[in-house]
Amino acid sequence: MNGKAPLELANQPVLDECLLETWNIYCLIMQGCEAISLKDIKAYCDLYDDKLDEWQIEAILSLDSERQKEWQTQLQS
Repeated sequence: MNGKAPLELANQPVLDECLLETWNIYCLIMQGCEAISLKDIKAYCDLYDDKLDEWQIEAILSLDSERQKEWQTQLQS
C-alpha cells in the first residue's frame, strides 16, 4: 500500500442520511455471507428487533446482487 486511497474510494458518492442506516444494515448482514438471502434479513430483524421497510429489503437484496456480479467479474479476470 502506498498510503493513498484508491480512485474508486476517492470518487465514491456520499449517501443521504436517510440511506445510511440501510447501508449499515447491509454491511452488517453481509459479513460472513457469500450471498444474502431473505432468511439472513429475517435473522437480522429477529436478532435486533428491527422491522425493515419493503424498500430497505429490496435495496439490501439489490446491493448484494451487484456485489455478487462484481465478485464474479473479478473471478473471471
